[in-house]
Amino acid sequence: MKAIIDGDMLAYQSAEAAVFTVNSHDEMIVCQTDVGEAWGHYHDRVDGVAEALDIDPEIDVIHAFTKRGMFRRDLEPNYKANRTRPKPLGYSELKAKCIELPWAVMHEQVEADDLIGIFTTQLSTKNEPTCVVSGDKDLLQIPGWHYWPKAFWESKSKQPLREWLRKFGMEEPTPYLFHVPEEAAERFFYCQILAGDSTDGITGLPGTGMVGATKEVGKWEITNPVECWERIVQLFAKKGLDETEAILQARLVRILRDQEYDLQTSTVKLWTPPSN
Repeated sequence: MKAIIDGDMLAYQSAEAAVFTVNSHDEMIVCQTDVGEAWGHYHDRVDGVAEALDIDPEIDVIHAFTKRGMFRRDLEPNYKANRTRPKPLGYSELKAKCIELPWAVMHEQVEADDLIGIFTTQLSTKNEPTCVVSGDKDLLQIPGWHYWPKAFWESKSKQPLREWLRKFGMEEPTPYLFHVPEEAAERFFYCQILAGDSTDGITGLPGTGMVGATKEVGKWEITNPVECWERIVQLFAKKGLDETEAILQARLVRILRDQEYDLQTSTVKLWTPPSN
């Protein structure tokens, strides 16, 4: 099995854990970080995942990272514009070390999540078992095995979503490890079109949060994609929005899969609505 890890997430956590206060005077606080310590934290986290999945951390782990260029910003200039919180001290230096790892990947135009989706679905077509390692709900669009670190797995905010996925066949053989079937992954994609993602500046269908989206999409016949898209268009029309806006939202939330990005030319194949 190949574990495809959200390197951005692990690097962030590892850098954050290495920051320490060296001086505090009145309202002035001085912090430092030890990049070597952060590097150790990163490897410890990878080793923990490898042990849980019974794989070799040296050869069975792919580390996915985000480059500055993002095709979604070409579609929507405000994409992630509200993410103004600075990265932990030492994050950039740690990431620079991480991308030198033998199985690290980073490409123009796409984010770590997209690379995870691309490689997971690409390997699955070759019947090679994979496991997505993250804690990002967006990756629930990708069918197959997933592993969430304990903090994400036990997060109360994630529990309603897990309950919803169980209704559509999600298996949980052990804590933190679960399998998302194709049907559940497709449903979640349509849910995200409606719910959007306020953190990333994706509006979705105005007035529809994830609770409303999961309730609505949970009633659909997901094996008929044309009918599902017609429902999306109808819901947008009720808000005075046309199909063009619905397509934009779909393209913004879509996690890329195999054949949706050319690794040689760094070209994205934008999602298009299903047709008969």
